[in-house]
Amino acid sequence: MKLKGSSYCYIGVMGIAAAVIILALPMESLKPKLLPLILGGIVFVLSAAGLWRDLFVQNNKPDGETKKDVDSEVADARLGGYLAIGVWIAGFFLAIYLVGFTIATLLFVLAYIKAHGAKWLTAIIFTIITLAVVYGVFEVVLKMSLYKGLFFAF
Repeated sequence: MKLKGSSYCYIGVMGIAAAVIILALPMESLKPKLLPLILGGIVFVLSAAGLWRDLFVQNNKPDGETKKDVDSEVADARLGGYLAIGVWIAGFFLAIYLVGFTIATLLFVLAYIKAHGAKWLTAIIFTIITLAVVYGVFEVVLKMSLYKGLFFAF
């Protein structure tokens, strides 16, 4: 069992999720600590599953194929991919700050799905489903008010 770069990433994300959960536990009221506990728990479990897969699930490579060192072109492509993901996440955070969580989720999901080649109908359907789940879980079921954004804070 050899740790790969992605394994370290999973371990780091698990550490951050655990810190979020631990910091949320001493909060007195249930309402403010529910969101970090739920999201931290989900992120921790998903990261643990990714780490498990990374460490223990064998790759389905043909027998004659060996793992080669990554050359500079592949490394540059990976760096570009990580940079693109970072830009998407930063844009989502900025949108949350400016227009609020609900509208930012709508814009992000629609733009992300459409940018990755989906047809308009598919993108709109998945956006509506995602928005309904987010709004339904947090606003309706948990009765938590999601952040309204800088522009709609009045």
